[in-house]
Amino acid sequence: MDEANVSGPFPDPEVYDLDSAGWIVLAWVKYPNLRQGSMGWQMGAGKWHISKFKPWWRQLAEAEHASDRLAYPPPSEWYGFYEPRVKRSAPDTILA
Repeated sequence: MDEANVSGPFPDPEVYDLDSAGWIVLAWVKYPNLRQGSMGWQMGAGKWHISKFKPWWRQLAEAEHASDRLAYPPPSEWYGFYEPRVKRSAPDTILA
C-alpha cells in the first residue's frame, strides 16, 4: 500500500480480500484505520468483510489457525481477535 490513501477508514485503492497465499486478509490489514468495535464493523464494508472471514476461519484446521496467528499477529488494539467469542445469557453472580 505504498501509494494508498489510508487517511480514512477505507483505503483507496482497496486492499484485496485474499493475500498471495489465498488467505483472507485480516480486518486490521483490510481496514487499518477502522478501530475494533466501531460501527464500521457492524454495518457496511466492515460487516461484509467480517461476515466472509468468520465462516472461512471456522472451516480451517487448528494447524492452519496456528500458522495464521503467526503470519498475522494482531496489533495490541485487536488483542483477543482470534479467541472464540462466548455469549452469556446472564451475568455471572457471586453468592455470599
